[in-house]
Amino acid sequence: MILYDNQYFANINYYKSLFNTKNIVLPTNLMYQKGWFNNKCSIVGANGIINLSVPLLGGRDQKTKLKDVKIAYHQNWQLQHLRAIASCYGNAPYFNHYYPFFQKLYSTQFESLFEINIYVLENVVKFLKSDIKVSVSDTPIQHHEIIFTKKNIAENPLTQIKTIKYPQVFEDRLGFVPNLSIIDLLMCMGPQSKNILLQLS
Repeated sequence: MILYDNQYFANINYYKSLFNTKNIVLPTNLMYQKGWFNNKCSIVGANGIINLSVPLLGGRDQKTKLKDVKIAYHQNWQLQHLRAIASCYGNAPYFNHYYPFFQKLYSTQFESLFEINIYVLENVVKFLKSDIKVSVSDTPIQHHEIIFTKKNIAENPLTQIKTIKYPQVFEDRLGFVPNLSIIDLLMCMGPQSKNILLQLS
């Protein structure tokens, strides 16, 4: 069992590290981390990296446990994310395979950030054809015990993973962009994504 940060469409290193364990636990009492991947992810478009952010009630400066962070719907960010993904990956080999999932995701109003991130994680694990078990815990836990948090990302060996290239949509224009959101790998490599992750070490 390994304790993980709760992130929104986490990056490739995050998902690679999942294959080092069969059980991961997401602590509910971890604090929201401003400027971190709890509510954002990075994809790549024709002009470079695009950060997709989920707006929060109370803004980004709140000092709140992740389980209590609420999503704001005063702007149509779901449509913005859907359009960005379509723009970036409309020509990707597996766009049509995964796009219905994103349409369903962004037609649902999740109340909390923790809730949408759990939904995303569980579905991506299925896409990767993994038997990893995802659970949550209310047990008090210290920040340093959890990997992929903003504070300890550089200190845990599981987060230090070499890059293996795969064909990207805009690689001919931008060159290869490493460690993007798992969205990029899935759209470009589809069922082969698991094999790519297993090659990383």
